[in-house]
Amino acid sequence: MTRKGYYSNTWSLIDKKNYSKGIFSYLVNSKNQIFVVEILYNENYPNRPPIVHSSPSIRDPCWDSRGYLHFAVAGRDFAWSIFKKSSNPLIYLIDELAIKYKII
Repeated sequence: MTRKGYYSNTWSLIDKKNYSKGIFSYLVNSKNQIFVVEILYNENYPNRPPIVHSSPSIRDPCWDSRGYLHFAVAGRDFAWSIFKKSSNPLIYLIDELAIKYKII
């Protein structure tokens, strides 16, 4: 799928024969660094958040040294609880990654 808007990236299925695996994309940040970001579906998705992995790891307190995103708490709610209420939570997650981490 290609997202059009203030940025445009192509997200591809990790396994074209098994849609339940997740999606990935090659992304570039504002410093022209290339990242591979994978969004892997967890059991009970979308009630539980997907696993988000970046290689190389994004340098930010929300990401661990192995490149995994740890969802933060927004106010009193787990951040994923905000995304999961939408009809397509991945679109909102991808937008959030683009805005917060300057991945375009």
